[in-house]
Amino acid sequence: MSESLPAMNLLYNSAVFVHVLSRLTVHFTPEMMTRPVCIYCRQTDSHVAFRGRDHVIPECWGRFSPNNMVLHGMVCDDCNGYFGRTIELHLGRDTIEGAFRFQHGILSEGDFIGRRVRLRIATDHAWAGLIVRPKPPKAKDRRVDYEPVTQVGFRDKTTGRRFYFELWELPSKAELERDGFDAVKDIIYYGETPQALEELLHALAQRGITITNPKEYEAQGTNPTPVEGEVTIDPVICRGIAKIAFNYLTHTQGVDFVLSFDFDAIRRFIRYGEGDFKQFFEPNAPPILYEDRRFDIQTTDGHMVVVGWMRRIEQLSCWVSPFNLHTYMIIFCRRFAGIWRPIKVGHHFAVPSGDVTPMFSVPTRLLRR
Repeated sequence: MSESLPAMNLLYNSAVFVHVLSRLTVHFTPEMMTRPVCIYCRQTDSHVAFRGRDHVIPECWGRFSPNNMVLHGMVCDDCNGYFGRTIELHLGRDTIEGAFRFQHGILSEGDFIGRRVRLRIATDHAWAGLIVRPKPPKAKDRRVDYEPVTQVGFRDKTTGRRFYFELWELPSKAELERDGFDAVKDIIYYGETPQALEELLHALAQRGITITNPKEYEAQGTNPTPVEGEVTIDPVICRGIAKIAFNYLTHTQGVDFVLSFDFDAIRRFIRYGEGDFKQFFEPNAPPILYEDRRFDIQTTDGHMVVVGWMRRIEQLSCWVSPFNLHTYMIIFCRRFAGIWRPIKVGHHFAVPSGDVTPMFSVPTRLLRR
């Protein structure tokens, strides 16, 4: 069951600190006092460079001002480069949020991958089941366009419906016949380019499929709507969301706090993929905003990030909601053993204006009046 946000009060007693003496926590070594320390790999060697900068919200999801929330001298160039080549690439090009950014005119280089987000034309359309992917809109209204990918469709002998496969998942003729598909007649194919079509036909031949009387998909000139989606959230995407949360924690609480050994497990999960992602990631958290939870609405389409304590000030968690489409909860640690401090902070990142504003909490009893 998803856990709700921690109870929020208007005031803090900033003089209250709880020091849990369950074990000794060392934040710094002598080397850390003289050189920057990477919050992910903990490298302090003199050859480690910190020339780059790391954003809390990846640039593929927008650019913000005046407070863009950028980490300087906190993430080494090796880690920063690794994240840009891997995790953040997938966040921007292979998530439902990565597709949604087109609607706000947030464009970046490279096509939408679509391995984790499979979009198909809905069942009530003439081309039901056809696999499509979003592409940057051309019109000023920023309506997202869709285009078909290279694929082939086979008809189910029982239902008469057609199911489409991309090249990387293409089954053999024997597998198709075993699953009740007609692998001989009434086959529809589509190639994005002549070369892609040639590769598709060659792959079909290798799998024993000879197309007789084929039918090639022809673009209709309008967006194939409505579109249905299947979304897969795997450890790579979990690490990407967790990185946003950890960068935000660093930006709001400082390097000395996040270098605590209490956060070693989450930092190694983000950087190296170590550990079970279920220990750190909850994909079905409730909406952050009270109005959204109570009335089942979407009051904003901006990003939101909130950090706070749970479970009697032992568990520190973060809620990340890109485009306010879905809320993910990241668990930094379940039993914090360092010097406790009051933490309850959140920010809203407006899309597409780029404004960053703090979020404030109000007791629920006041909102219900």
